[in-house]
Amino acid sequence: MKFSQQDANALEAYVGAYHPQLISTLVNSFSMTNHVTPMYGIKGSLELTKIAIKDGVRGFRNQFDAVSDDLQFSGRRIYTHLYKRDFLLDSTEFRNTWMSQYRKNEALGEIPFVEHIAKTLNKRIASEVNNFTYNGVQGDKSSVRTTANGYGTLIKNAISDENNVTGTGLLPVATGLITANNAVSKVELMLEAMPECYMDDEGYNLYMSPNLWRKYRLDYRERYGKYIPEGSTESMYYLDTALDKVKIVPCTWMGASQRIIATPRENLVIGLDGEGLLDNVSTFYHHELCEWRTSFAMGFEFCDLEAMRVNDQE
Repeated sequence: MKFSQQDANALEAYVGAYHPQLISTLVNSFSMTNHVTPMYGIKGSLELTKIAIKDGVRGFRNQFDAVSDDLQFSGRRIYTHLYKRDFLLDSTEFRNTWMSQYRKNEALGEIPFVEHIAKTLNKRIASEVNNFTYNGVQGDKSSVRTTANGYGTLIKNAISDENNVTGTGLLPVATGLITANNAVSKVELMLEAMPECYMDDEGYNLYMSPNLWRKYRLDYRERYGKYIPEGSTESMYYLDTALDKVKIVPCTWMGASQRIIATPRENLVIGLDGEGLLDNVSTFYHHELCEWRTSFAMGFEFCDLEAMRVNDQE
């Protein structure tokens, strides 16, 4: 017995009723949205404003002393790209597995079969995005890795700009190879490379892969005979030499990268449409099969290169 009309009707009704929630759940499943700044409502591109303000505080006098170029506006542009994932559903594949239990419980008002399908598909899409977008390179769009430039690629391009002496690039901090025997000192090099002003207000983050995080913890334990202390809230880890202003953020979306990114959270941006015209979940039933398509817009950028330091490892 193939995918039935009853199955198709249930899927169509569920997707129609819960389409916004499905898209919202998918976006919230991208682990990077927990670590960077999401910007919603971007249909194509958006200028990310950077404001440079000159020094000018002085002793009081009645004369108005502002000048026309006190504020200078510039910025990078973020582009969103349209992604999609198509699935062909045949309920036979589910009826003969443990997932058939969800069909039996539908009449009891428990988790419906179609809801379980939706959650499973979303989870798989989010996992693929998290695993392959950091080093994504805009290309032929045949995969998630070739659709848009990820943070890792943007950093490589910015370093290349610096090497080409354009004055707009990113000069990496020379940490060299990071191991479980030197990770603490290498991370502290990143702390020293960041201007002290970024410790004001909320401070900034040191983004690193789980692989680098493990090396740091092992080196810290061996050096000091204890594990790195946690912050007082949210179980976050802070550098104990940085007045609880510099947070270490292990990121699964960085894969096995050996890059350390030092920057305030608001400087790393992920652009999304978010329940808009470009984000969609649709189903189409024919020939006893059901086609399921999820599409969403997404892009990556950082606002200000001057507010970022990276090391020389990839």
